[in-house]
Amino acid sequence: MSCVGVSLDSGGLGIASPQELTLVQLEDPVHDAHPPSEQGYVVQTTLYSPSAFPNIPSGLNLLFLIPATLRLIATLRRAFCQGDKEEVVDVGMRVLGTPMNVCSSTGTLLQILKYLIQWKIVAPVAGLFFLAPFIFVFGIILCAIEIIINIINFVRVQRFCHKFNFDLFAQLKILLTNFDLDTNFDSAKGLQAVKRSSKLLKKDPEKFKSIFGDEEYPEIAKTLADMEEKIGEDPSKCVSVLRERRDTIEKMAISLMLHDLYTLRDDYLKLTDGETETICAKVREKLSGCHGDQSNLEVQKKLENALYNAHIVKKKKLARRVQPWMFQRIETQSPYIIKAFEKKICGSSDPSHYEESLPLVRGLVLFEEIEIQTVKARIILIIEIMALAVTICVFILALAGCPVVPFSVLIALSLVLCIVRFVIYRTTSGMPGWRWDMKRILPFTS
Repeated sequence: MSCVGVSLDSGGLGIASPQELTLVQLEDPVHDAHPPSEQGYVVQTTLYSPSAFPNIPSGLNLLFLIPATLRLIATLRRAFCQGDKEEVVDVGMRVLGTPMNVCSSTGTLLQILKYLIQWKIVAPVAGLFFLAPFIFVFGIILCAIEIIINIINFVRVQRFCHKFNFDLFAQLKILLTNFDLDTNFDSAKGLQAVKRSSKLLKKDPEKFKSIFGDEEYPEIAKTLADMEEKIGEDPSKCVSVLRERRDTIEKMAISLMLHDLYTLRDDYLKLTDGETETICAKVREKLSGCHGDQSNLEVQKKLENALYNAHIVKKKKLARRVQPWMFQRIETQSPYIIKAFEKKICGSSDPSHYEESLPLVRGLVLFEEIEIQTVKARIILIIEIMALAVTICVFILALAGCPVVPFSVLIALSLVLCIVRFVIYRTTSGMPGWRWDMKRILPFTS
């Protein structure tokens, strides 16, 4: 199993540096021209992440523009070298938005100066506002670019979630653990979990037939239907029914979890045999067209580099969707759970040891945590999209020559949404479950 270490160096921490980068050190194994699953050595790469504060036009942006742009360009270059298409899209669009940021940030300063002149705080300056209306258009374009980036990221997370059975895992966690650990088990909750599980299986029978098998699927569906009927007739028998049918539910959960763990492994944690063969074939085809002989050592080195980059890109995709610390937990725990299931080692049968020794429960907790992280990611993205949409309205009102009161109200609303996004991101990023740490709002904390 590969060793992965993750550390977070907070980048943009406030309004003054909306384009500053967050650098996440990922240690990944690099392997020879075979699927990277056996031997390897450790290297480091970086995962691009934007600032905790949304990238909206602000006069303060101008102070941090040069270092932020240089970092973006360096990140874009690295993404091209690694073949990381997702990072190329994210960073490339922000590089394209940099000129818009300059112009729109300048425009916000001009608009503030305009109101100061109206309030007779500052003396009028002739000809200063000739370009102001045109500059506001660049602010709209910048916010539109950021909205597109956030929508793309939202779709990525959404598609990631559709690959896994989070809802069904949540119901199975109730049916397999809670009634043994809680003497005051809620029978109504157990019945609801049985009903929900049965409904999910009936919703997409072909999918679950491919997971459980054509023979096992009807048996599992019938078991859930019988459980629903018995518990519905006499809720007091809920615990006894769950214990009686535990083997079938556990078998169902193991098959489902192995399917989703294999999906995680093959889509994000390692190169499959087919991917390795395709990459090697492309590299050899490319080298065959080059002039001059290539030594075996040089060919091997280029193959290793191509496989390494492909492997890194897959792992970065997972870290991008679930947070780097969660990626580390997945890579550490999932091989153990898979190995335990494949060897049919399901831990102690003593209920008092379920949480400590049962791989099934560890897997259920792992997928529950993954789901929570994806929910938090989507909440943050939605709030940022709202903040950017309000900011676009601000610039439209500025172009229309709107009075200062509604203009100021929308600016305040945009700022509030940005602060909410900042607080949620800073206090929950890197935290398990729904916990938050308010001390993380302070700069230079992680």
